[in-house]
Amino acid sequence: MKQTHFSKTKLKSSFINAWRGWRIMRGEQSFMLQIGFGALAIILAFIFHLSIVEFCIIIFLFGFVLILEILNTIIENWLDFIYPKRHPKVALIKDATAGLVLAGSILALIIGLIIFGSHLI
Repeated sequence: MKQTHFSKTKLKSSFINAWRGWRIMRGEQSFMLQIGFGALAIILAFIFHLSIVEFCIIIFLFGFVLILEILNTIIENWLDFIYPKRHPKVALIKDATAGLVLAGSILALIIGLIIFGSHLI
C-alpha cells in the first residue's frame, strides 16, 4: 500500500479548487435562490428562538438542498459535455435530477413549516 504524506501544497490546491467550484455555483440562479431561502430560515430560527435540535435540523435541510442543487448542476453540465446535441434521454435525466431538487426542497419546506409552525401556536 502506497504511503501518502501530508502536503500543504496539495491541501492548498484542494481548497483553491473547492473555492472555484463554489464561485461557479454562485452563478446558478436556482442555487442563489436556495441560498436566499436558507438564509431566511436561519434568520427566522434566531427570531423564533428555536431549540438547538430544531436549529440543527434547519441547517441540515439547508445544506441538503444545496447539495442537491450542486449535484443537479454537475449532472447537467456533464451531460451537456457528453451529448452537446439535444437528446431525449438527456432531457429525461435532466428533468429527473431537477425533480430530485424539487422533492428535496418540498421536504425541507414541509419540515420547516412544522418546526416554525409549532412556535406560532
